[in-house]
Amino acid sequence: MMLLLVDTAGPTGGILLAEVDQGGGTPAGGSESEILGVIDLHPRLFSAELIPGIAELLRGSGRSLPDMGAFAVVSGPGSRPSSRPLMMPA
Repeated sequence: MMLLLVDTAGPTGGILLAEVDQGGGTPAGGSESEILGVIDLHPRLFSAELIPGIAELLRGSGRSLPDMGAFAVVSGPGSRPSSRPLMMPA
């Protein structure tokens, strides 16, 4: 399953694209993940860098948004008190 993770809840942020094996791929029955790309977001520029960063990760991995199995967003207290955790299937 493809996972797109976004963290903009704190003073630093980032975007991560990973392929997650949900089939119990390890001897202990856990899952394995391959990180396909990471982009660090600059403080105070999250809104300007987020969409271009996602596009860059997808382009670099040869994937597109319909390939995503899930989107995850990290919460913090962050700069906005209303930030809450969110993970949803694509």
